[in-house]
This record gives sequence, structure tokens and C-alpha cells, in this order.
Amino acid sequence: MSPEHPAYAWPFAATAATQTAVAGGKGAMLARLFQAGLPIPRGCVLTPHALTVCLDDQNERPQQRPIPIELQAALQGVLNELGSVPEGWAVRSSAVAEDSGTASFAGIYDSVLNVAEAQLWDAIRSCWSSWWSDRAQAYRQRLGLPHTPLMAVVIQHMVQAQCAGVAFTVDPMSGDTAQMVVNAASGLGIGVVSGVVEPEQYRLSKTPDVRVLDTRLHPATTSPLLTPEITAALGTQLLRIETLCGAPQDVEWAWDGEQCWIVQSRPITTLGQQAAAHQPGTGPAGTGPDTWTNANLKDILPGLASPLSWSILGTELDDAIRAQYARSDYTWPAERRVIRRFWGRIYFNMSLLQQAAYEVFGALPEETIHVLGGAAVQGFTPPPSPGWRLRLGWLRHIVSAMRFFKHLRQEVPGHFTDLHQHWQQERQRIPQLDRDMLINAFVTRPEIEQSFLLFHLDLTAGLNAYLTMLRQLIERYLPEAEGGRFADLVTGLGGVHSADHSYRLWALSRLARQMPEVMAFLAGRDRSAWREILAPTGLAEPWQTFLEAYGHRGLYEVDVANPRWREQPDYLFDILAAYAAMEQDTPPFDPQGQTQRRQQAEAATLRRIPFWLRSWSRRTLHRAQAFSRYREQSKSHLVRLIDLARQRCLRAGDDLVQAGLLDERDAVFFLERDELVAALRGETQRAFVRHCVAQRRLEQQRYAALQPPDVIVGEQPVYDTAPSEGGLMLSGLPSSPGRVLGTARTLRTPRDFNRLQAGDILVAPP
Repeated sequence: MSPEHPAYAWPFAATAATQTAVAGGKGAMLARLFQAGLPIPRGCVLTPHALTVCLDDQNERPQQRPIPIELQAALQGVLNELGSVPEGWAVRSSAVAEDSGTASFAGIYDSVLNVAEAQLWDAIRSCWSSWWSDRAQAYRQRLGLPHTPLMAVVIQHMVQAQCAGVAFTVDPMSGDTAQMVVNAASGLGIGVVSGVVEPEQYRLSKTPDVRVLDTRLHPATTSPLLTPEITAALGTQLLRIETLCGAPQDVEWAWDGEQCWIVQSRPITTLGQQAAAHQPGTGPAGTGPDTWTNANLKDILPGLASPLSWSILGTELDDAIRAQYARSDYTWPAERRVIRRFWGRIYFNMSLLQQAAYEVFGALPEETIHVLGGAAVQGFTPPPSPGWRLRLGWLRHIVSAMRFFKHLRQEVPGHFTDLHQHWQQERQRIPQLDRDMLINAFVTRPEIEQSFLLFHLDLTAGLNAYLTMLRQLIERYLPEAEGGRFADLVTGLGGVHSADHSYRLWALSRLARQMPEVMAFLAGRDRSAWREILAPTGLAEPWQTFLEAYGHRGLYEVDVANPRWREQPDYLFDILAAYAAMEQDTPPFDPQGQTQRRQQAEAATLRRIPFWLRSWSRRTLHRAQAFSRYREQSKSHLVRLIDLARQRCLRAGDDLVQAGLLDERDAVFFLERDELVAALRGETQRAFVRHCVAQRRLEQQRYAALQPPDVIVGEQPVYDTAPSEGGLMLSGLPSSPGRVLGTARTLRTPRDFNRLQAGDILVAPP
């Protein structure tokens, strides 16, 4: 290298090239690995100072500005030392903040491959210019990084790859630190890095004698791209890289038929974000990792939670659960979350819930499992012999809870009335909100909305308490009839919103059968003009009345991103059409029969209970039934609040579309609440908002392809792969008591209901 120009270019072998300020993040890492003896293609770095001398006075992009003679000479001197190669050069951007522990800049700046020496400066200009791209500016703004141009360029011998890809020194999806993952595809690795091609995947043990644990080939191939020996050799290199870097790494590699070359290594920055949003953490010293479950949550919020819903629900639900136990002077560890996301899905911390229920009320872990449902998972082991102080505490808290539930019953009518009035008023007000009022609605929600989630959880706790006592009575005095009898005791109660809309739809279907024009409409597939078609019919008014009562509900209604029935009633029309096709006058469900079974079950149960317990048992039963109604009614009101939140979000989406920040209003659900507020305030640029939406869409697509486990222990997903004892036996949670012989019909979404035939047994897998 020419000594007159030391600040312009450095080979990887130079000490200066290992400094981020000189070589950028990517270049400095490659230089360190090169000097450590890893198989890094020979190369050099063009320093940020080289870009600086090519800018104009306004720091604008270089475009076609002439390259100073001294800069050309400095780079040529270094290239002469490296030696020319017939395969050409790989030219990659290397920003100073790139590939750091907090910002990877993966895919943000440009790279140009197979560059002939005559086109080298054109490729360098392309890398420099990518500093000013929309995606780069949005990324820097998101991370709060300066916009002053600080761009180095890496220039390396090009590897003519037979296959290439990306490897991770930990499992990037689960966070498993005991395994490494290698993805491979034919040719250059850019298709794997960008997600354009489906790669082969090799899972390796993270042990000194690196072993191939599992190989997943591409469906179109018959033999793996990498032999076990090559894969193990690459795994050994990965171990060295992580040891040298001191943190898990995302490594790009290329195989040229003789050598596995390392062409880039960066920290896995998303692992830290997953640790905050996905990883479970550990329990107190000596207790092991926390156990997480999606029990109950996979029923009320199946599938992926939208980013906007999670940013609202995650914090509010965590706070509400903590507030419940705070009444009993119980403090949850602040560093341990009650609720978190794994792979885009929401999970409860079963370890914390079981521990709290035991320490406050003396509930054994299996009781918490009964309450939540789902897999029988024990995340907390109670002490073998609780002391008398703990037992006295249980008694005090149980007595206090019973008093609280008695007071809670008296508050139910007023709470429900107030919330219904609030919902009606806000629905009218939201379209009239100006920008400041809309922002305030996201920042400071009305008190009635803030408190109602806690009220709903309190009603749920009351129901669970009385159901637990009822179940214990049945287990003791009617053990042979536990499952069916228990279900009969809380059925046919009336006033249950989730059942009432089915009864109303049946009544509407009887009316529709009398109107040929309505039956023709229901038989068709295009229902987009339903308002115009139904308007002149006798179904218009009762249908509108139905939507006023139930139009705030919807499929997967707990997520604000999902439309309400009054917005998209197609699902309701499908049900109405199915009901209208039935000729019988009585509905397929029998509410009167359910009521009779409940009354018979009540009488039979009380007869089996000792006379001195019957009065208390009758009160317990009636309170369990009352809280069952309260909880269902409360859920409907809670969904009304979610309906209001959705209307505000859609209104915000319209504003952001008008401002040019979004292309469609539904894209607002890919923003988090703080990002949405900042966008409404005009504090973020268009490129940043669009970058967030695009990245979250891709993230949701990746998560949707994963099969979520019901249980996660520590960082490890736990899949139940054991076959049932009966071989062909399918077990699960029954929704109705009794025995029946029929065809088992598997439905995976509510929209598949029209596949269900009379006499079928509905199977709804998680």
C-alpha cells in the first residue's frame, strides 16, 4: 500500500482494519476473523474518509462526481497487494454502525457481486449511494442513529460458490443455545439471506465434536448439498467465530467445492429482542426455568396477535393480573413477565400463576391447570409441608375473596349499563374526532375502559372460585358422574350472549324461508350488496336489530385487527343460509332440553350431598351459575371496548393514508401503539412507517409457518409427540357431555362450519 494515503484504504491484515470507525462494522469483523485465521476471502476496506472527500458541500450523495486521483491511487495500491482474480470482486457496503450488537442493518445497504476491475468504482458508488436510500434512512431513524454519512466499503475476492447460505450459532427461532442451524441453497447465498428461495436446513450440536442432528432437504432434491463432513467442518468454524466474537452470530458462508468460506458475520440482534418479547426468562434461583402455556389464550386469541393488539393487550393484561393479586398484598417479581409472546403467539407464565395461586389461596398446581385448561403442566412445585403461617394466610385470603365476590355481584348491573352507554356514545363520537383528540384517545383512555379489563378478570376469578368448589363437591360425592354432571350443572342458564346470537339467527332463518328473494340472496356467493338487496325485504329491520345487538362481535374478536360482523357479515350469512336450509321448526340446539337437564342434574346432585352441606352447596351452585352468566356478558362488553379500539385504529389508519404514510388503512395494525401515536403527531417519516409495516408483514408470515407448541419450558418448545394408548384414539376437551357415535369432522376455522353435517362429531384441533 502506498504510505502517502493511509487513511483511504487498508487490507484485512492491517491492525487499523479491525477498527469499526475505520472499516465499518462489517469490514472490521471480517478483518478480525481474517487475522484470527478463519477462511475469509482476501480483501480490503475503503474507509469512510474516502466517501467524505467525494461529497459536495451539502453532504449529498456522490452520484457521478469524479473520484480524486489520490483516492484511486490509494485503493489501487492495496488491490495490487491482494492480487487480481479472474472471478472478479465482491463489493459490499460497511457502515460504521452496521453489524453491531444493537443494529444489524441486514439488507439495508447495497452489495454488488462479480465486479470486474474496470467497473469497481461504479460498484463503490452504488454502495455509497445506498446510504441515502429510503429504507436506510427509515432504519436509522427507527434506531435513533445519526444521518451523517459514515460508510466504509469492503472489497474482497469473489467466491464462485457451488452452494452458499446463512448459518446461526444458536437456533434463531427458539433461542436454543445448544444447537446451531445452517441453511443452504445452490449458487450464491443471496437467495437464502433474502428469503427468496427455500433452503435446505442442517441442525448441528453445539459441542466440541460438532454432530449433524437433523437434515431437512428441499422437496425438489434427492441428495444434500453438503456432506456430513463439510457440514461438521462448517460447524467447527461457527463455534470458533462465536468464541472470538463473544456472542451468538449470524454468518454468511459459501462453498466453492474445496473450502467453506466465511463472507460475513454479524451479531444476532433479534435474539435480544426475542429475549424481551419471546424468551421466558428463568425463575428464582434454584427453581429452574419458567414454564409457559397457551392454555385458554389459544381459545380467546388463536393464531398470531397483530403488532398493534399485542402492544396494547400485552401490557394491560399483565398489569391487570398483577393488580388482582395486589389486593391480597401479593407482589409479583417485576423482572418476570406474566404474559409474553413466543413466535407471535401469546403465552401465560404457568410457573408464576401456579406459584401465586398456591401462596395466596393454597391452590395446588393441578387446580390452576383445571382453571386454565390445556395440557397438564406443572411449572411450580409446592413445599411438602406448608407452615401454619402460610395456612392462616390462605384462610384469610379466601374469606376476603368471598366477601369481595359478594360485593362484586352487586356492582355487575351498574358496570354493564355504564359501559354499554359509553360504547354507544363513543361510536358516535369517534368519526368526529380531530387529530389531537384522536391522539389523546390512544394516550389516555377513559377510566371506564382502563378499569373494565380488571373487572372482567375479577368476574372470571369469581367464576373459577365457585366452579372449583363445585367440582370438589362432585369429585367427593359423585365421582362416577364428574365430567357429564359438572357440565350439565352450568348449561341452559339463559342470558349467555355467545349462545343468544345463535338463537336469534335461527329465528331470522325461519323468517327468511318465507321470502324467496332472501333465499336467493343467501344461496348466492356474492353478498357485497347485501344492504341494497335486503333493504326492500321484510328481513331488513330485524337484521339491523340483530347487528345492533351483536354486530360488535366477530371471528377472533379479541384482536383489534379482525373485522366485526357489522363490517363483514358474510360469516353470519353462511350460518343463516345453513339454518334456512333446515326444514324443521325446532332448532338443532334445544335450550329447553338443556334447562331440563340442568334442573335434573341439580336435584340429583343435591340428593347425594349430606343434608348438613346442602344449603351451602346450593348457594355455591347458584353463585357458580350466576358468575357463569356474568362472565359471558362481561366478555361481550369487553369486546365492545375492543370494537371501540378498532374504530379508533381505523380512523387513525385513514388519517395516515391521507397523509401519505400508509397505502391502506388496515396497515395500521402492523404498527405498535407508540409508533402509531408518533406517526399521528408527525414525528416520523414516511419511509420509517412503511419500513415498519413491511418488516412486520414478513415477520408475521414467518411466524404463521411455524407450528406453535402448547408448552414452552425455559427457551425450549415442548411438543406432545407421544401416541395415545388406543392407537386410533383422539382425546381432548369435550364441549358437551354424553356419548355419541358418528363421523368425526375436523374443522380448523369457524368458516369451515358448513362442512359439518347432521350427526357429525365436531373436532376442533388447536
